[in-house]
Amino acid sequence: MARRNRGAAWLALLSSCATQQRELAVERGSEAPPGMAQPTGPVQPARSEAPRPSNVSIVNVAPGRFRLEADTSTQVATAATLQHRSPQGQWLSAAYELRDNCTPPAVGTARCRELLPGAPFTPLSWNGTPCGPCCADPDNTPIDSGMYRLVLAMCDGQGSRWEGPTFEVPGATDALERWRAASNVAKVSVFRLGRVFRFDREGDEGYILGGPIVPGSEVEVPPTAGQGLVEWLRDASAFNDTLTRRCPQGQSFGFRLERRVPGIGVERSEVRVDLRCRSIGVENQEGALRQRSYSYFDNSRPALLAVLREALPSTKLEGLRDR
Repeated sequence: MARRNRGAAWLALLSSCATQQRELAVERGSEAPPGMAQPTGPVQPARSEAPRPSNVSIVNVAPGRFRLEADTSTQVATAATLQHRSPQGQWLSAAYELRDNCTPPAVGTARCRELLPGAPFTPLSWNGTPCGPCCADPDNTPIDSGMYRLVLAMCDGQGSRWEGPTFEVPGATDALERWRAASNVAKVSVFRLGRVFRFDREGDEGYILGGPIVPGSEVEVPPTAGQGLVEWLRDASAFNDTLTRRCPQGQSFGFRLERRVPGIGVERSEVRVDLRCRSIGVENQEGALRQRSYSYFDNSRPALLAVLREALPSTKLEGLRDR
């Protein structure tokens, strides 16, 4: 009798444990074992994930020129900010407008720009002047030299903010145009120029900044000489951007620099130099726009002569002295 009572108690305990396991499985939402009835009742909806913040990419393709892209459709404010780091390490802000042409926006135009995946946007560049590349021949304008960065914000002003990588800027617009001519250079050619200048030949392949190309004179510049030209253009101490003078025209040469701009394609810069006057003109392509600057290289003539001698070893250069 005692043995039967203990057996009955043991079976009752097993039955109780099985019932508790089924109830626990239902509470946890786990699947019932094979042969066991599935729990019934309303299905709880899955929680929706919060939208992922957009990742906006800011690439400095040249000093003051940017390529923008987002990994999802993103509305950014066209009223962007350029920040300059002061000598004390503070970021000082200045206004910069994201626009793709020189036409001022109409009154009431939305102050937003949509960035889309796989569709990079390259706004008009900044050069320290309100007109930017929309004025082909601006006066040389001083710029606070140093490190800069572009900052973007959501269109509503309440969401994300994106800070681009820093880039260096020289102390004047003429110097900035020389730096841009020296950016992303893939190929350089040099030409001898005639002495009959025509400044009404813009866009004519037979001229470089008004200087007529001597037919058959094109020579592809060797890589070492091309690097020497790039370093010369980037040397802030090599040029005088405040001097203006009249001088007789001398032996002149023209350079065409093919620039492979990341995410944009191939663009061209042209450089004309006069060895007697020691003058230099630079023209940079930016899409359909052309930006020009002019200066003098009194203190750096030897560096230019070294480039020309390597590229044109059989050409007699005007004035054998380096200085």
